[in-house]
Amino acid sequence: MIGLLRDLPDWSTGAMMGGVAWFGIAYGVLAPRAMQFDQERDIVPSCMETLRETEGVAIDRAVKRRIEDAEFESRELRRKLNNRLDELREARIELLSYDMLKSSLCGSGICDLLPMKMPEVGFGIDDVDQEIGEIKDRLSTLRAPDISIPRVPETEVLQTCACAAGTVLAGKKTSYALSLASFRVFSPEDVGTMKSELARTLRMDACGIPAWEDL
Repeated sequence: MIGLLRDLPDWSTGAMMGGVAWFGIAYGVLAPRAMQFDQERDIVPSCMETLRETEGVAIDRAVKRRIEDAEFESRELRRKLNNRLDELREARIELLSYDMLKSSLCGSGICDLLPMKMPEVGFGIDDVDQEIGEIKDRLSTLRAPDISIPRVPETEVLQTCACAAGTVLAGKKTSYALSLASFRVFSPEDVGTMKSELARTLRMDACGIPAWEDL
């Protein structure tokens, strides 16, 4: 190897040594800075935008599903309350008829002639009216709940994206150095496909399952 270098012209040896030195600078100084720059200015913001869009879709679907469930429960409760209201109204009519009959018979003295007393119902008009009023109050205030789901805190999304960016950039220092040393004329394939790698990393949940997955 040394002999080969001796046989080369002085200018080519100098150029080779300069190229090696330049690559060393690109690898040791420029590549880490470029990776940090891309992470902060491109990869992490792109990741956060993607996650926020995904979160928005997940929240919209969850809210719609919960509203549908709440509306179904509200309709069922309203139906049961209305059925109970009908039962109470019928009971009220029967109680009024019973009271009128009892008043008529006992007022004429027939009750004293009967071998058995008139049966007691156990509850009166006031009890029925009270329950009817309570049901009407519930029906008037029965509304589907206002459902809202809070967003995941910014710090959690940032942590996920920082993890994903670190995963995407892992092992790419040499590729960055080659690209920078050639003044971007030569760009290794793994540097140009980082966004697709980022999307794949997020789909694989390599940095944790987003909180909205359980909505």
